[in-house]
Amino acid sequence: MNTSSMNRPNTRETTGPNWQRRALAIVAALVVNAVLLFAGRLVIGESPVATVDGDEQTIGIALVAIVTTLVGLVAWGLLAVLERTTSRPALIWTAIAFIVLAVSMLGPIDGAVDTESAIVLALLHIGAAATIIPMMRSTVGDEQ
Repeated sequence: MNTSSMNRPNTRETTGPNWQRRALAIVAALVVNAVLLFAGRLVIGESPVATVDGDEQTIGIALVAIVTTLVGLVAWGLLAVLERTTSRPALIWTAIAFIVLAVSMLGPIDGAVDTESAIVLALLHIGAAATIIPMMRSTVGDEQ
């Protein structure tokens, strides 16, 4: 009898539905950001505008959806790598996620063409983080 396999948790049992919960985190962040963008449009009367590579760009729902999805997938990928390579993946991933959020806030601060756009764009960054971070973190096993 191989005792090493007895001490190892069944990967399917401990991580089986995680892909669904992580995918749900991305979908939830998409919904949150769509609502925030729509509310921002209602409040400021137009879509937020940012300067991208020297050109003003209106930030619409398609761009918000693409960026939110990409950020969610990168977060998911990093979490999966950390789960396989570290003993404290949730702690390390959460720290990295908050650092990335802090750095990402430079975009709205520096790139928005006006204060209203900066506020809406900052809320989009916070909305994605406030959704993705706790939902994905909750999918990590109870190692802490």
